[in-house]
Parts: sequence; structure tokens; C-alpha cells
Amino acid sequence: MKARMMVLERFGAPLVPREIDIPPLESGQTLVRLEAAGVCGSDVHIWKGEDPRAPLPLVLGHEGVGAVVDTAGDVRTVDGRSLVPGDPIIWNRGISCKRCRFCAVFKEPSLCPDRRVYGISIPADEPPGLNGCYADHIVLRAGTDIFDVPLGIDADILVSASCSGATVAHAFDMLDTPLTGMTVAVQGPGPLGMYAAAFARSLGAEHVIVIGGTASRLALCETFGATVTLNRRELSEPERLDIVRGMTGGRGADVVVEAAGTNGAALEGIRLLRKGGTLLS
Repeated sequence: MKARMMVLERFGAPLVPREIDIPPLESGQTLVRLEAAGVCGSDVHIWKGEDPRAPLPLVLGHEGVGAVVDTAGDVRTVDGRSLVPGDPIIWNRGISCKRCRFCAVFKEPSLCPDRRVYGISIPADEPPGLNGCYADHIVLRAGTDIFDVPLGIDADILVSASCSGATVAHAFDMLDTPLTGMTVAVQGPGPLGMYAAAFARSLGAEHVIVIGGTASRLALCETFGATVTLNRRELSEPERLDIVRGMTGGRGADVVVEAAGTNGAALEGIRLLRKGGTLLS
């Protein structure tokens, strides 16, 4: 059985199609047929050669959704269910050692110094070769966190949850107080900001304020749970601050999610916070 994949052989150059034989699975591995692969902003930076983690040659793509083809042994989801062929799944893009201090003590596997990431840090010439999502198949290594996908969910829509969604979920997991009745301000209406609006609203936030400069994205954030949107091209920073404080009795937001990725946004985020608030960036 063969698999096709698109390989980055030179930074900044077109991806090169390759076809390889799918190797026999080793214990704990899972062969998955890709149904959707996302294009993250990180993929563009990697393609340009701006990510020091990325080796060449490389099969890009760390966002993936697929269906199980085969497993080597009893491979289970994080909920303990044994996988069988045909199961729709999504998986954690990173594989951590689960033994170091960051994994075992601090419970922060994303900081593991030995963490490997599909489509980012595992080269295409390292067995089993199918190490990224820009392919028709991927081999998930033993120890990968695997999640069931409920039937009926569109893979094209779900796929971003494996990166933007997971990143925001991790950020909200770090909060030590519930969001019920709180005000959350989100800077940036991109995928991270949209997921932040959805998580904040689902966790009970009363006000979810999204700040951005693209009207169409701000409108989309409203469908994700934003209760107020502020267009930074139409409102100055002092005006935005006045609106947030006006909604919170002069205090400021309880939580600010900086999802714009700029120094200016981070500084504004601090100003938007109430005393004792939390900035997620």
C-alpha cells in the first residue's frame, strides 16, 4: 500500500510530491487516512525557513482530522476506548515524553524539551516517514493523545481545533477562577480570537468583547459568542478603553486574551485589565 505526501525540500520553494510504501506499523502506532489538513500561519513561517525547529525534508501540516485505517496492538483514545478501523479521530499535534519535570510535575507537556510535533519537527526521512498532515496518510506514534470525533462533524471545520482550538483551550485551562459573570476581552478576530470568544462564552462569561480591524471577522466572532465587537479602525485605543471600563463599572476586563501577536496589542491588553486580572498571551 502506498501513500502520497507533499514534501518541503527547500525553504521558500514549492512542495514536492512524493509517493512511498506505507511501512509496517510498530507497536502502539496508528495508521490514519487524512480527511482534512489545515493551513496554519505557522506553516507559512516554516515554509519560509523562519522556524528553527523545522528540519528538511519535511512533510508540513500539524492540523489534521482523519479515520483510522489500522493499529499495531490495542491503541486507545484518551477516554480509554480501543480504536478500530473506520473510527473518525483527531489527535494532539505534539508528543511529549511524559517523564520529564515539565510533563510529570508541572503538568505542562507543551514545555517538554523532548516534545516532537507532527508537521513541524519530525523530518520526512525519519521512519515511518508519514510524519505530517500534507499527505493522504499519517502514522501516529505510540503515546499520541487521540480523541474521538462525534459522527456528523465536518472535518474541514473541525481541523482548526487541533491547533488554534487546542491552544486556546490550554490557555483557559490555566485560569484558576471560573468565568461565570466575568468580562473577557479578546484582541484579534482570527482563529485564536474566534475560539477564545467561543470558550469564554461557553464557560459562562457575561461579556465577551472582541477587538479587531476586519469587519467580516468581527461579524464571524459574533456567531462564535462575542457579545460586543469593537473595530479598531473606527475606534481609537482610548475610546476602546472607555467602552470596556464603561461595561465593567470602571474596573476593566477580568481576563484579556491577546490573540493579535503584536507588542502594541499586549500593551493595550494590560491597560484593558482590571486590577488583579489575567492576561493570556
